[in-house]
Amino acid sequence: MIALLALLAAGCSSADEPDARAAAEKYVSAAQNGQSCALVAPRAARDCTDPRLDGSVGEMQLWGDEAVAAVGDKRVYLHRFSEGWKVTGAGCSGEPAECEVGGP
Repeated sequence: MIALLALLAAGCSSADEPDARAAAEKYVSAAQNGQSCALVAPRAARDCTDPRLDGSVGEMQLWGDEAVAAVGDKRVYLHRFSEGWKVTGAGCSGEPAECEVGGP
């Protein structure tokens, strides 16, 4: 999966990374304060809880309207909607990814 993400990311513009990174950082901060559910995509909001995320946003990979951010030993998945980047999966680990909130 990581190799696939790296391959897909190779064709993407890094111009989108600051916005995706800002959305991921805002989400991680909100999760640490118990307020992350307001920042998730509608499909992830149904079973939303604040995931356990230790650390800050590290490596980002983008491909089209999709992104994934490393946060400690977990991942946060994002999608770019017309109103901006929203989290679709968080607290994700393993292959295939199992997420505490939503999914990839």
